[in-house]
Amino acid sequence: MNTLKSLAQKAKNRLKSAGLNVSTITNSIQSEEIIKKCAVSYKTHSYQKELEDDKLYPKIKALLEKDIDNPFPLRELVDNKIYKDLPVCEKEKYILQLSKRYLLLREKFLSERENL
Repeated sequence: MNTLKSLAQKAKNRLKSAGLNVSTITNSIQSEEIIKKCAVSYKTHSYQKELEDDKLYPKIKALLEKDIDNPFPLRELVDNKIYKDLPVCEKEKYILQLSKRYLLLREKFLSERENL
């Protein structure tokens, strides 16, 4: 037991010599936790803001308000001027990205609708 106490005392002395004590360490740990919580909150808020600022959102919102069970929503969301000039592999990429955006914005719309 004395060995454990002496090791703990040596560690405490090393911290003191570095200009740290138990209270400053506790405060720094608490500060780090607060910073992490703020970072997560900011990230969540900025993600929500990014979804709200998406130019496709008003179009999706109108589409879902008209018919929430639309079986072919991408057909109405595709910009034909852009789509027709793309090579085949780029067309696939365009549709996949559009689909991903649609799903994210649809989920946002549905969550807003539930909160009302």
